[in-house]
Amino acid sequence: MPLDVAIQAKSLTATLHYLKRGPEKPVRYVNDPPPGVPQWNGIDDPREIRIEDARGHEHEFTLDPGDPLGPGQIRDSNSWLLAAQARSAGAEAFRCGRLRDDPAALRRGFALAAAEGDLVLTSGGVSVGDRDYTKQVLAELGDVRSFRVAMQPGMPQAFGLAAGTPLYGLPGNPVSCFVVFETLVRPALRRLAGHPDDRLDRPRVVARLGEPVRSPAGKVSFLRVRLEVGDEGLVATLTGNQGSGVLSSCVAADGLAVVPAEHRELPAGAAVQVVLLREDLAWVAR
Repeated sequence: MPLDVAIQAKSLTATLHYLKRGPEKPVRYVNDPPPGVPQWNGIDDPREIRIEDARGHEHEFTLDPGDPLGPGQIRDSNSWLLAAQARSAGAEAFRCGRLRDDPAALRRGFALAAAEGDLVLTSGGVSVGDRDYTKQVLAELGDVRSFRVAMQPGMPQAFGLAAGTPLYGLPGNPVSCFVVFETLVRPALRRLAGHPDDRLDRPRVVARLGEPVRSPAGKVSFLRVRLEVGDEGLVATLTGNQGSGVLSSCVAADGLAVVPAEHRELPAGAAVQVVLLREDLAWVAR
């Protein structure tokens, strides 16, 4: 029996990564908290973000971190990823859990999230699929429109109002989801939170490529890179496989190297802008 789960073998180097907890507020979860995290159902902060995972038929094969995996099953990375990114942007993030590929379940889930949050983020369901009911249900709840942005990764997106609440639909591939949040959603969140213009976007620096890179025609590419200090300034090198399903490329990244749409390739040594992803590197932009 065929499965609607995209699984592709990638050549990855085994690397141990760890995340250090910072001074930010902890994420509060509406349901399905990870083991040891108390459940919290109240609302008392004006910066609330509801996060829905709406990746269609994949839900039947997607499990939370820590759950034992069976044949054909994968981890849910996107809702946890978005919660962490929203918190980093200064919002209170609430995971609403995965929604099964059923119109009634999607309708209830989106309506609840829209009623309790100031903004709803969804992951997946914005592209074309035989069992993608997300766009159909959102059309019933309000005016949410799908569109394609000339960027890689992250072309399919959606935005609008669901039951009167702003909703942003991000792609289902984890790297695409990550990049779209950092480049488009994060500045919007910070604008809504009242930050001034000069604090909406992450800092940028200029670095020279440590290797040649390629980019599709007509699209702005955001390549995940590491930064090192060379003899002539910062040097940006790729974190490895740049596929939209290889989330380790984001985990290992210091920043996003921006390749303009008019370039299909850039040689080693070419100067590029790099969006800094790590706050402890902000000093290099001064």
